[in-house]
Amino acid sequence: MRRQTITLCWLASVLAATVCSCSSKIDWTGFDAGQSSGGVMAVGGANGTSAMGGAGGVSAMGGAGGVSAMGGAGGVSAMGGAGGVSAMGGAGGVSATCDEVDMDDAGDTCDAGATEPFVATSIAGGSENTCAVLDDGSVLCWGHNEFGELGNGTKSRSYQPVAVVGITNAVAVALRYRDTCAVLDDGSVWCWGRERDSVVPVPVPGVSDAIAIAIGDMASCALLSSGSVQCWGVSGSLGCGSQDCGHQPASVLGISQAVAISAGQEHSCALLNDGTVQCWGHNDIGQVGVGTTAEGDYYGPVTVSGITDVVALDSGEFHTCALLRSGSIACWGINFRGELGNGSVESSGSPVLVKSINDAIAVAAGGSFTCAVLSNHTVQCWGEFIKAIVGTLWSSPLPRVVPGTCDATAVADTGGDGCALLSSGSIKCWGTNEYGVSGNGTDTPSFVPVTPCGF
Repeated sequence: MRRQTITLCWLASVLAATVCSCSSKIDWTGFDAGQSSGGVMAVGGANGTSAMGGAGGVSAMGGAGGVSAMGGAGGVSAMGGAGGVSAMGGAGGVSATCDEVDMDDAGDTCDAGATEPFVATSIAGGSENTCAVLDDGSVLCWGHNEFGELGNGTKSRSYQPVAVVGITNAVAVALRYRDTCAVLDDGSVWCWGRERDSVVPVPVPGVSDAIAIAIGDMASCALLSSGSVQCWGVSGSLGCGSQDCGHQPASVLGISQAVAISAGQEHSCALLNDGTVQCWGHNDIGQVGVGTTAEGDYYGPVTVSGITDVVALDSGEFHTCALLRSGSIACWGINFRGELGNGSVESSGSPVLVKSINDAIAVAAGGSFTCAVLSNHTVQCWGEFIKAIVGTLWSSPLPRVVPGTCDATAVADTGGDGCALLSSGSIKCWGTNEYGVSGNGTDTPSFVPVTPCGF
């Protein structure tokens, strides 16, 4: 996008507390599907560079001007959203007034660190950990570390951010269950964790000139500056047109004009520059978007029916959602917990429109939920996620407003918890905090946002 890059929201918790509200419009003039103002990728951090995750990994489709603010609807609060708004906001930045929930960090147990706070440019969440790219190109990660997915040379869990070894020029980071990858400014991709069997980053051979990365459970994919896509992982999930694609990164068959990518548990998708979407991989609940929920393997890309004006997309474990140029959102795949947002729990092999959303500027799909950032910079989520006020699972097949962080520019899911990147480069996280995914030095649940150590 030329005027304002898309902000990716990956938000897993609803904070039923005081809301804040903001208002602004988005200028779509001169928009190119999937592109940032710098012509790189809208699938990226707050600077519009690159990174795309699957159920928890993309982490962040960045928006330099994207802001999140939470309005009230669905009986949460009378302020904001459908209940009326009183806030200020500009199309190109964060200029909002709001009353936020109490962000009490008194329980943090952070080690003494740098005197100056870290400044993040993008964030990404995995199933049990979180990472951030900083403004100096370094990467910090925190949370679970059974397979070395934090990249700090150990397999010890960390409740606060630790530096990934040797990464000083990252433009994006993406996570999935036990794996982490970063795209560097030279176009190379470096990964660590289970799939690479390494506790420090190692280069992915055969991949160069990458601008975005997506990590799924069965396959990881890199979008190249040429518009082509390469994938590696489990044969049959790589999109090369055959069940056996070899052991090195394989080119996805027939794709040469992709502008964004996403990955779920067993399927992957690419947004093309004409606004269409193609997906490949295993289909058993409609996630490939071929019009059926019948089980089948698609070894090469197939066009998702019924959508031709997509500007961004993201994949959860078994579903994918696409942001349309109109501001509406269309989703397909599993819907057992309301992931598709159309008011039902019936899965669909074809795109269905999310109800009540017609002015979205970003979309993010988590494991069993989905979130959107609206043009007034509020965030709404649907599906199954933690109702933070009481710490229980809560499901809604319709969008619900998420109150709490009025100046967020990107949001990431961390396995059912949420983290928001703020306009200042700080981060706020909330939820169950299992394995320390909130990064505030503890594993104590916090159902109001807390600040990861150093931010």
